Amino acid sequence: MNIGGEILMMLKDEISEIDYNRYIKQLSFSTLQSKSNYAVYFAPNALIANYIKRKFSDKIAHLFEVKTGTKTLVSIELKSAKKGKVPQKIEQKNEKP
Repeated sequence: MNIGGEILMMLKDEISEIDYNRYIKQLSFSTLQSKSNYAVYFAPNALIANYIKRKFSDKIAHLFEVKTGTKTLVSIELKSAKKGKVPQKIEQKNEKP
């Protein structure tokens, strides 16, 4: 398990099971974009991202500091759509007889 996953497991012990299952469990840690003092998590949608930023980002940052001894800036970002795929607009045409 990576450091981001370990931090989320630590957070699980400090928050309600409902908050963990509904919000935190949906986060994924980016090992590629994270650095020793900067942690990047991806959320599946803006609602969850904003809720986690408001309610848990300070607590996540604190847990990183406890675990690593380094003050860490936590960023909650949206998962980007797969590259190369353009959303298709679905139109429904009404045909007159």
